[in-house]
Amino acid sequence: MSDRYSVAIIGGGPGGYVAALRAAQLGARVALIEQKRVGGTCLNIGCIPTKALTTATELLLRARRASDFGLTIPTVGVDLLKMMVYKRNTVDALVGGVELLLKERQVTLIRGTGHLVQPASVHFRIEM
Repeated sequence: MSDRYSVAIIGGGPGGYVAALRAAQLGARVALIEQKRVGGTCLNIGCIPTKALTTATELLLRARRASDFGLTIPTVGVDLLKMMVYKRNTVDALVGGVELLLKERQVTLIRGTGHLVQPASVHFRIEM
């Protein structure tokens, strides 16, 4: 692939994908090179997955205290597999949203790695 872009961004974390969207919004032909999934650590394995699981855990704790509020919930339990599916679906939806924004702005998402060859040249390797 020897396409030419006016801007190439290495890394699809929050800085990279926002920069790609802004450059495209300003009329640049943009390539975003990301080895894994867009969104970076926070979206994929950090903040967002943690908040999804924390939210589920808080709901469990509230349900266990339901009788304090005059409510009867006969059984409250944990299905860890379903919690993990909830977490994965939450992350997938947000990653999908970022990818949709990139597509709508016509940012080329290249799955792979990249490095600077010269000040105005980036070499990338596509991951299969």
